[in-house]
Amino acid sequence: MAVQKKRVSITKRRQRQSSSYKVTLPELSVCKCGFYKQPHTVCMGCGQYKGRQVLKIKDKK
Repeated sequence: MAVQKKRVSITKRRQRQSSSYKVTLPELSVCKCGFYKQPHTVCMGCGQYKGRQVLKIKDKK
């Protein structure tokens, strides 16, 4: 069994762990109405999901 010779410092441990931790932007797709939305969600511009009207959206006047 492998045993380390020296203790790994907190700084080195955090540097190694930080390589897999990063903020990513959410994926966006364009709806038929032109609004950007996340995939598999209802469009807040037109209220449609998979071509069906799901929400009633009031027009801003």
